[in-house]
Amino acid sequence: DAVLLAEEVIGMALQYSDGTEGAWADEWDGTTPGPDGVTPLGPPMAIRVTLVFEIPANRPGQPPGGADPAVPDCL
Repeated sequence: DAVLLAEEVIGMALQYSDGTEGAWADEWDGTTPGPDGVTPLGPPMAIRVTLVFEIPANRPGQPPGGADPAVPDCL
């Protein structure tokens, strides 16, 4: 059964990195052969999770003018 954890989340994206600086992929297949052509890549070195929030303007405790929607890019 699905459980709603945060109704403010309206979108989510996953990206995967093999550790190469600045290289992110939208899909990852760990069974793909690695550089030696034999050994599978295995799991990614990093997974970036991006959540998109929609915060209602009339939310109790909300500061006037709403919250800053900018979220820093963190690893």
